[in-house]
Amino acid sequence: MDNKSLISICIPTYNRASYLDNAIKSIVENSDGLNIELVISNNASTDNTTEIVSKYRLKYPFIKYYINDENVGFDSNILLCIQRSKGRYIWLFGDDDILKTDAIKEAIKFLKNNNYPTVAIINWELVDLNGVIMRDHVINADKDVYTDNPSIYLHTVSNKLAFISSMIIKKEHINIDQSIEKLVMSGYIQVGILFNVIKASPYIAIMAKVLIAQTAQERIGDNIGNYIYGIHAILWSYQRQGLFSYSIVYNVTNKIMINFIFHQSRTLESRMNMHNMIKKFGWGFLIGAYYRYPLFWLLCLPLILVKDKLAIFLTNNVVDIIRNRVIILKKWC
Repeated sequence: MDNKSLISICIPTYNRASYLDNAIKSIVENSDGLNIELVISNNASTDNTTEIVSKYRLKYPFIKYYINDENVGFDSNILLCIQRSKGRYIWLFGDDDILKTDAIKEAIKFLKNNNYPTVAIINWELVDLNGVIMRDHVINADKDVYTDNPSIYLHTVSNKLAFISSMIIKKEHINIDQSIEKLVMSGYIQVGILFNVIKASPYIAIMAKVLIAQTAQERIGDNIGNYIYGIHAILWSYQRQGLFSYSIVYNVTNKIMINFIFHQSRTLESRMNMHNMIKKFGWGFLIGAYYRYPLFWLLCLPLILVKDKLAIFLTNNVVDIIRNRVIILKKWC
């Protein structure tokens, strides 16, 4: 297999022109000598996304640009990106993420050196809005991991499994069946696509080297319903299908639960969003999902129930220290 048309970088986007500009810039600067394809699916944006893309299309004909007639939602836009691509591999990519220097060459080399796996996971760093590194290796791996065991993959990526820009998937193994179509509106359809591919052909390579910078942003739209109907439900569904061990899924969903509740308790706006979602879905919905987790009762539920100002103070001060340093929390997290 040569490098020709090896990778389609697929960016679903909506009203993020300023971020998209930087994402495209990082990709075209990495494209020299590589016959790649960049597929951008504009989900009926109302900002200047088309203007941003147009200035690059004039110089880089490998950019394929599509505008949806209406906003079809994040998940359906991902499916459209995949359907519109022609590369042997699909590299899903967030519109606010940045490729580091030589990232595409490094990714192609990684695929080739690992006999072209069905799935490659690329490590990344987390940066703030000014580009300052907040975490230099989000996936905690000091060397590359190669495995045909899905549970080893999940243990390695842990609760960071949903980051869209980390996923490079061999297109011939992508099957958009009813199980995937049911995930439309979950906000995590990329995880279902990835898991389906791993289930069908579990040859996974995880790259320890960082090739991507993820921009850390407040995502107030994230809510308990997304997490329980989305990532939480997806993980347990594939565990019941035998893809992952019970203990691995338990540990990963435990981390996701704690991190999400902490995140939603850092600001007044995010607290209001969380309370509104609980009112919408009901306490039974929340407890039904998390009753089996001791730290839900010992830490997360009390944090939800206390006054907002106290919760914000605890989360931004005391709780983070406890989470990072107390042995019992390390054991559970």
